[in-house]
Amino acid sequence: MKKIVIDGASGWMGRSTIQAALEFEFSDQDLILFSSSKATIEVSGKLFPNQLGRTGSIKDVDVYVHTAFVTREHYGKYGEHEYVTRNLQLLDHSILQIERLRPKSIVFLSSGIAKSQDYLIGKDSSYRTYASLKQIEAQKMRLAATKIEANLVEGVLFSATGTYMKDPSTFAIGNILHQALQGEIRLRANRLVWRRYCDSIQFMKVLLKSAISGRNLILESGGALIELRDLARQCLTVLGLQTSISWQPEDLPPDLYFSRSSKFELELAELGETSLALEDQILNTLQALKDF
Repeated sequence: MKKIVIDGASGWMGRSTIQAALEFEFSDQDLILFSSSKATIEVSGKLFPNQLGRTGSIKDVDVYVHTAFVTREHYGKYGEHEYVTRNLQLLDHSILQIERLRPKSIVFLSSGIAKSQDYLIGKDSSYRTYASLKQIEAQKMRLAATKIEANLVEGVLFSATGTYMKDPSTFAIGNILHQALQGEIRLRANRLVWRRYCDSIQFMKVLLKSAISGRNLILESGGALIELRDLARQCLTVLGLQTSISWQPEDLPPDLYFSRSSKFELELAELGETSLALEDQILNTLQALKDF
C-alpha cells in the first residue's frame, strides 16, 4: 500500500494532488490529508477527513506532498508582515511533519517567479515577497530531504489552470472569462504577454508518479505557448461570444514569463497522456469560476 500525505489538502494544488492520486491505476493507496481548515475535504464526490494533528500513529509514509502556501493573490488581504508570518509558519510546520514522518519521497512546488529575476523588475512588493518566500521554501525542503535521506521532486510552477482553482478571477484566464461574461474585456497588460498553461491535475500527476517511483526530479510546468490577446480571443470562442477586446500597449519589451523546457510534455507522455488542450483548460477555469 502506498501511503501518501498531502498537506494544504483543501487548497487548489492540494485538491489537484488528491485528484491526481485518485486517477492512478493502483488502488492500494492510503491518502492522509492535512489542512489548516477543519472542514472535511471533498474531491470528485468523495469525502476525506482532515487528519491534521494526528500524526502519532502514521508510519511508513511513501510520499509527503507539501502544497500548504498562502498564494500571492492574498497578499493584500493580510499585509506584508502577516503574509510572511503565515507562510513561514506553514513551512515550519511542514518541515516538522516531514522530519517526524520521514517519508521516502518529498514533493513540493517552487515557482518560476523565483527563477525569473527579470520578471520582478517593476513589480510591486507582493511579487518580490512571494518570490523570496518561495526561495526560502525551496531551500528548506532541500535541506529536509537531505537530512532524512529522502528523494526530492520539485515542481517549478509558472502558469496553471484547473477546476480546483481558488478565486479564478485573480488569474489571467479567469479574469478574462469574468470580464467576457460582463460584456467587455479590457486587457490590463501594457505589453505583449506570453504564457504557457498546463492543467494542475496533470502537473501533480507527473510529480506524484515520479515520487512514488523513487526518482529525484526538477520539473517545470509546460503547455502550449499563447499571447494574451489570442488567449482572450480563444476564451470568447469557447464562450460563443463576440465581446470587444480593448488593449493599450506601450513600447516595452514583452513579458516572457514561461518555461522553455519541454520536459513536462515528455514526462506526461510516459504516463500515456498529452497536455490538456487550452480549450479544455478554459472550460475547466469557467467551471471553477462558477463554483467559487
